[in-house]
Amino acid sequence: MKSVFLPLSKVDRTPLVQFNLVTHPKAILVKRYQLKEGLVTPLPGGTVPKGCQVSSYQMPLARYAQCLHAGGSSQYALPANTTLGLQVPLVTKQLSKQLGLGIHRGKEHMYFVKGQPAVLTLDYDPSAHALVSMSTPQHLWSLLVQCFPKVFSQAAHVGYYSSSSFIHYPDLSLYRGASGHHSAFAIADAGDIARFGEALFQRLWLRGLGYMHITQAGTLLARTLFDKKVLQPQQPLFIGGAHCEDGLTQRRPPPIIQAGTYIDSLQLPSLFPRELTRYHKLIDDAKVKAEPLARCLREAHQQKEFRRLTESGIDPHLASTCVQARSGGTLIASDILHFALMGTVSVAEVLAHPEKYHGCCLHDPMEPHYGSAQTAIFYANSQKRNPIIFSHAHGGRKFNLVLT
Repeated sequence: MKSVFLPLSKVDRTPLVQFNLVTHPKAILVKRYQLKEGLVTPLPGGTVPKGCQVSSYQMPLARYAQCLHAGGSSQYALPANTTLGLQVPLVTKQLSKQLGLGIHRGKEHMYFVKGQPAVLTLDYDPSAHALVSMSTPQHLWSLLVQCFPKVFSQAAHVGYYSSSSFIHYPDLSLYRGASGHHSAFAIADAGDIARFGEALFQRLWLRGLGYMHITQAGTLLARTLFDKKVLQPQQPLFIGGAHCEDGLTQRRPPPIIQAGTYIDSLQLPSLFPRELTRYHKLIDDAKVKAEPLARCLREAHQQKEFRRLTESGIDPHLASTCVQARSGGTLIASDILHFALMGTVSVAEVLAHPEKYHGCCLHDPMEPHYGSAQTAIFYANSQKRNPIIFSHAHGGRKFNLVLT
């Protein structure tokens, strides 16, 4: 499906931003929803199949939102604002480094350039553990203006619902409504995104808007009004929505656009030493408070994984060893990994041919349905004999690979 570029909105008084757009002539690059025997199954997106291209664009923030929201399932945005040109081949890191083909989605090519305009996206995901619920982008904007008026009161912004929102069954009944939303702002200096994002996250905690989100696997994650993951320049932005199959449809409202200027990121200072001490204490206290529930969820998740492994034919003793090791950050020989290009492979096979898989992307080993096939990466570390997988899931975690 080709990208669709709509005419400019009447609300076109928004500043210029620069971004990268990944496209493919026909492959589905975004999250997919399938309907099998009455059950909806989500499949992650963010892959880099052969034939992908990346192009750099510069346009007003309003047009950015309109173009990408209507762009379809064969594209996604990358917030990095490097000047790459048009239709540059995008390949995996392995092919890029070994064969010198095109560029890859790593930090060597996707990074924020100081002094250039960019898109700063805040990703709001609802959580049962959050202290405040932001049902619409407008709710988030009003709270940001209330907390930091010098930064946000005059800022242009656009809001759109997440790619997993407003999915309908074939009879048009609702499978899922608003599951979250993104707010995109224009920032004049992309080089300040990392500092500004961290300062905003921490200062929201100081204002009592932080909480511990607990994943289904029992992992504790410090959160506030937004998830810091999408502030990374290599992180795909699925503005165009999901790809629905088997009669499923997605019916998201159009983007909400507010004219204005660049956010004044310099009006939000980083935390001073006393503030930083207080912030870390808030995090520690929240972890202690949430740990009993997290422990229960971890135990339930481990029992579920044990049943799944034994039902697939794995010896109960081996299944128990596998589950316990995985929760401690270790993957053993019988663990199964889901690579983007190499397919489903056991840890034993990877360790037998580590250089073959070095630099290859894969799903998170512990939660393969989280994120995309680009969430984690395998490093052979042959000289140190220390093969690992680093996953960007939930802020980042490392897994050691062993044969025993």
